[in-house]
Parts: sequence; C-alpha cells; structure tokens
Amino acid sequence: MIKLKDLLMEIKSDDVAYHFTKLSNLDSIKRDGLKPSIPSDMTTEEEGVYLFKTKEGAEEAFENWYGERYDEDVEFVLLTVDISNLRVFSTLADYEYVSYEPIPPSNIINVEYI
Repeated sequence: MIKLKDLLMEIKSDDVAYHFTKLSNLDSIKRDGLKPSIPSDMTTEEEGVYLFKTKEGAEEAFENWYGERYDEDVEFVLLTVDISNLRVFSTLADYEYVSYEPIPPSNIINVEYI
C-alpha cells in the first residue's frame, strides 16, 4: 500500500504556516505542542499536523468549509507556526502543509483569538 506521505514532497519555503484549533485545546498546546492526529471528519489514514500555507488561505477556509465543521458556539484560535526548522510536506491540497512529527510549543509564535 502506498502511503500519502510517500507521495508528498518535502518543502522548505515560507518561514510560517497557520493552524486552527479550538480554544479549549490551547492550554495543552502551549504545554505539549501540536501532536499529529487524524481529524474525526477526515478520511485519511495518516496522522499529521495540518497547516495552512497562508493566513489568507486559513481565513478563507474558516469562513467556508472549516468553520462549518463545528457548532457556532465553539471558540477558535489561529496559531502562527514557525516552520523554518521543521520537516513539513506539501499535500495534494494546494493550500496546506503537513508535519508527521510533533511541533514543539516553542514553534508557536502567535495566537490570534477568533
């Protein structure tokens, strides 16, 4: 079986990427960082930390499909992540990167409350 990560290309371009998470996850992320997982509504079998390539792409997704995944009363934060020293890969979706390794809290350089 061919795994998705075998088809992806490692990238090293921009220094930052963006990650949405529920506000309720923020304390554990500040303590433990971002851990690879499979979102419950995704069909992939590969655990990863999924990151938007641009802030504009993240905002557009939130206003459309990403925001529609959750109830209106759920609060979110947008994390700016320093990816300059991480192994991240470009996925088949042109708007995202994925890291298959945990991202330490020290790589989170900004938290924007949505």
